[in-house]
Amino acid sequence: MESTAPATPTVEWPARCWPRIVSVGRFTQEDRGFARDYANDCLTLHLFAYACRMRSGEQEWQVRPDHLVATPPGARQAFDIPRPGVHWALLVQPRHAQRGGSPLRLPRHLALTRPQAAEARSRLERLHEDHQRGGGRGDHPASLAASAGAQAVLCWLAALDRGGDSEADPRRAAALRKAEDLLANPLCARVPVAEIARRAGMSQNRLAAAFRQRHGLGMHAYRDRALLAFAQQWLATTDADLATIARQVELPDGRRFNKWFRRLTGLSPSAWRAARPPLATSAARPPVGIEHPPVAPPARRLTPPG
Repeated sequence: MESTAPATPTVEWPARCWPRIVSVGRFTQEDRGFARDYANDCLTLHLFAYACRMRSGEQEWQVRPDHLVATPPGARQAFDIPRPGVHWALLVQPRHAQRGGSPLRLPRHLALTRPQAAEARSRLERLHEDHQRGGGRGDHPASLAASAGAQAVLCWLAALDRGGDSEADPRRAAALRKAEDLLANPLCARVPVAEIARRAGMSQNRLAAAFRQRHGLGMHAYRDRALLAFAQQWLATTDADLATIARQVELPDGRRFNKWFRRLTGLSPSAWRAARPPLATSAARPPVGIEHPPVAPPARRLTPPG
């Protein structure tokens, strides 16, 4: 796996777009000896839970559990898998891409740490659930949530490869976790971000930059997303009226809640509640018994063998 070959190239992706999710989920692979080629017009992410060899485009890698491989659109993929395994895959196409700004540069091959791999699996499972609930309707709120979540995953991975993840700096990591907890807490919905930064022990500017590196969005947007998920849980699982739910997210009344919710989703809370299908069953976890060898942080880009 170690080599003197040139650095692994990256895959470019628009920094400002709403991806179209073609497919996301857990897939079983049984291919031996690179017997079959796969190719499509999507950016494909593979998160592995087993060891194998993979060809992606003109390159070949020895893949281990918790490794991630990104394949650009049109590149061929093939596998040599000693024993059948299950891995997560995400296939996306750029949609509504805006000009301006530097593109995201996604690593072709990345070894994730154990916490990073757990975070990636959790994000992909949420995408799977939202994508299933959306039923392929691009204007469905769950489909919109899945699209935004897919872009957030790509931003997060690009930041990991640039060394933007905070796990290498324990104090910075602790500050980020503290700020994330406070921003996601409905009881802190009215606490200014400057006070959040003070409680986390980091300057507001540095904390804002760290949030954009890790999540691909600012602190205000992160808070809105967290509180929106909390409000949607109330809408989906209770018969509470809008005024009651508004109080749960520290908004003064149902009218303000309606305006805030519509700004974030494009739908009124009542319309969102009426359109939402029953909760889908969560995707199954990777099979029990697969070994996950420890990978030392931080995440590192890998090079194909020479």
